[in-house]
Amino acid sequence: MEVRRLAAGGTGKVILENVYGQRYIGTNLNQSLEIEIHGVPGNDLGAFMKGSRIEVFGNAQDGCGNTMDDGQIVIHGRAGDILGLSARGGKIFVKDDVGYRAGIHMKEYKDRKPVIVIGGTAQDFLA
Repeated sequence: MEVRRLAAGGTGKVILENVYGQRYIGTNLNQSLEIEIHGVPGNDLGAFMKGSRIEVFGNAQDGCGNTMDDGQIVIHGRAGDILGLSARGGKIFVKDDVGYRAGIHMKEYKDRKPVIVIGGTAQDFLA
């Protein structure tokens, strides 16, 4: 909630330190905001996001970019299952491996085309 309040107040960048599994960071952000995360964010990082940028210096848990509409997520580590689930736009970059079902239900929508780039390997059902 604090991140959303800062974004609405015009803050351009937020740095989060010592993140250990906090869920829903950057979820449903409609404002342009840059979030820098040091640690391991929990499930649904950047879910329903519309245009912000999230950079994770560590690993990320399940559901990153869930139903993302626009924006960018960069993970300097690995990501869990269902990365980019139902994404309609935006870009997700993962340096290392991802879990199961990455990119499942991703769809091009109008002029938006979701992109996932994985630097390592994926478990079963990479879409």
